[in-house]
Amino acid sequence: MKNILLFKKPSRLLFWSFALLFSLTSHLGWGQTSIFSYTNTTASYTSTGWTGTNNVATNTIDRSSFLLLDAGSPGDFITTGNYDLSNYSYVVLNVQVATFDTGSNPSLKVEVSSATGTTFTSVASYTSSATPTSSSYIAGGPIVIPAPSGGFTSTTKFKFSNTITSGRGLRIQSLNMVAPTQATNVTFS
Repeated sequence: MKNILLFKKPSRLLFWSFALLFSLTSHLGWGQTSIFSYTNTTASYTSTGWTGTNNVATNTIDRSSFLLLDAGSPGDFITTGNYDLSNYSYVVLNVQVATFDTGSNPSLKVEVSSATGTTFTSVASYTSSATPTSSSYIAGGPIVIPAPSGGFTSTTKFKFSNTITSGRGLRIQSLNMVAPTQATNVTFS
């Protein structure tokens, strides 16, 4: 019986077919760990152990269907409780944001701290590239937050605030943070 399949030289098509198949199926065993998933319509942010500082007393932060971070100098902000992120090299934040009132359009500012206790010492700051322009919610992420110098700790906290000192308030409908459970980058050489 004659062998019908003869491979004289592996073809580029065969290589890239296997590479594509691998890349499409290899992630099936990888996942994400939810750090927090907060939607304002389900509970008050204070029930999560987070705190808010309402520096602009005109409006409350918890507006029942959204969180409001008013612009000011200083403006309103929310600080999370401690999260143990010591096993992660980065986290990813997804947020739904919109504007409130009139004036200039804000973005979401996210600060990171690894300080213990109630002290918040910012070691890194990130701003969402998405700027809402109306009361319609838009995706304000993903915001990839790499570990600060020295790494994340077991007492990592996040602070969320408005990027402007006067103008519109920033409405937040949801905040979701995830971390990888395994390395997700594959490099072929």
